[in-house]
Amino acid sequence: FHGQQSPERTDELLDETGFLVLPSLDENGGPEGCGNAAAEAMAAARPVVVSRCGGLPDHVRDGRDGYVVDQRDVAGLAEAMQRIAFDSTLRSRLGKNARDRALEVLDSDALGQRIETIALDVAGRDAVRA
Repeated sequence: FHGQQSPERTDELLDETGFLVLPSLDENGGPEGCGNAAAEAMAAARPVVVSRCGGLPDHVRDGRDGYVVDQRDVAGLAEAMQRIAFDSTLRSRLGKNARDRALEVLDSDALGQRIETIALDVAGRDAVRA
């Protein structure tokens, strides 16, 4: 619980721990959106442990990029954290997958292309030419 940090300090903290834990709740202002902290950790090849909250489970594939646990599941959160913390091979594999996932799904260029494709499919490709 370090509060807001500079990008450099964030990188240092991720290096020290090797993974990110983001236990969010669907209350007090609504659900977690897409979870920028999780996306940044994934882009830095760090596995993440997130709550089943807002858009987080849409980005983190449980058991592939990190773990998704139910909100307020303290035992599940602790178990996921221990798995990653005590197994360097698993941590490395999840981190690599997280990086690949971030580039595939969370990268702004890739996201923009997907949104454009969806918009063209909805509007009809001929509507753009008109």
